[in-house]
Amino acid sequence: MSLFDRRELAQYIRSVTISDTCSDDQETANRVTCLKRFSTYGATAKDLLAKALSSSDSRSFAFSMSCDIFRHSPNTVNGALAMILIMAVNIKDIHITVANESHMDLVRSALRLSWNDLDTTRPSRPFQNLTGLSIERKNENLRMMGAIRIPMRPTVRMLRLVGCEIGSSPLSFQLSPALCALELVEAYVMPNTLIDALRSGPLENLRRLSMNEVEDHNRRGFRPQWSEWSVHAHEPNGRTAPCRLVQALADHAPNLEGFEFYHDVAQHDRRWPASFDSFRKLSKLHTLRIDVDRLVFADGRYRSQIIDPHDLLPDSLRHLHVTRIPCTRVNEYYKQLSAPTQVASAMDLILEAARSLPLNALYLEVGAVHEIDTEGVQLNSLLTDATISILQELVNGNGNTSNDIRVYTESSGGPQAQPSLLLSRDYRGPNDLWCE
Repeated sequence: MSLFDRRELAQYIRSVTISDTCSDDQETANRVTCLKRFSTYGATAKDLLAKALSSSDSRSFAFSMSCDIFRHSPNTVNGALAMILIMAVNIKDIHITVANESHMDLVRSALRLSWNDLDTTRPSRPFQNLTGLSIERKNENLRMMGAIRIPMRPTVRMLRLVGCEIGSSPLSFQLSPALCALELVEAYVMPNTLIDALRSGPLENLRRLSMNEVEDHNRRGFRPQWSEWSVHAHEPNGRTAPCRLVQALADHAPNLEGFEFYHDVAQHDRRWPASFDSFRKLSKLHTLRIDVDRLVFADGRYRSQIIDPHDLLPDSLRHLHVTRIPCTRVNEYYKQLSAPTQVASAMDLILEAARSLPLNALYLEVGAVHEIDTEGVQLNSLLTDATISILQELVNGNGNTSNDIRVYTESSGGPQAQPSLLLSRDYRGPNDLWCE
């Protein structure tokens, strides 16, 4: 309320975190009293809203905000929050956590309005300095209610979306040319939606794209397009979604330095997910974090010879983090070492990358990833002592070009949990992940 008493204070706000995770009963009890006070600031609010009446869109927004703030029995601070954000013309970062979608619709509307076009004579306009925007959906039921249109300001350099379902309409997901980092966590987005957004304009400032547990736009759909590997009509020229994504990044984000595609969704119908054919086109890529099945298709078992990492990874790569490596794969690799006939494996690629690529760091994330054999039997998901010795040799190997090689255990605490260190040059973790 002090912002309405002393409006000049709003210019000093640089970051706002909006957490709207209370139950309906808590909202009613806590906010009705607060919002009733807004009725005493009618003149102030109307003066601010008058500045947004130069277009039909803003007039509709102003009317909606007025109704929200001054209605007799309000149970949200939707309009009030939007009003405060408009007043804070120097704000740089906004973090929104939503439990009830309707409680933030005016905030998103305020972000979408073209304030710079309303009155260019004003020295200070809403969101003119906004560089960071984070939107998180906390309610699982809310994620299934449908897609949202992502508000995007032309000045935003970092966009983070957690638990959001992004619509397939071109207007639902537009990226700013100023964007430097895009992070998608537990998001539902169709491949074509993301690829079209990348193609919408040059993104020469984009340096980092992170996709953590990204699923298709509608996870109830029958075809998992991020994982589908066979040729279908939705894959132009027979190319899979991962391959088309790399091509779009190479064409429209030529300065990309970091790419992450990890903690992939579960495989559908026990099929191998589509892998990225090569990252060589990303000539400035410095950091790559990726699930092993996205790096090497089908663990390399359909290849007649070992994959050369120089054919797959760019010369610029310095940090490689391979995730979702099942313990069963590492155990099988060890057994194959003494077999008369060698079978190509993703582990061969990893070991060769450690020996021949100029990496500053190589991190491997192994764990009890559930795997089922062809007869539907659950495979052993623990590392053996013999396998551990192979990994320890990799970590301590003198012939490696990288001096920082680590093995982590996969975290079971969700997509944002951090893995635990298992092996490094001077460390060996507890023995609860393998058999003695």
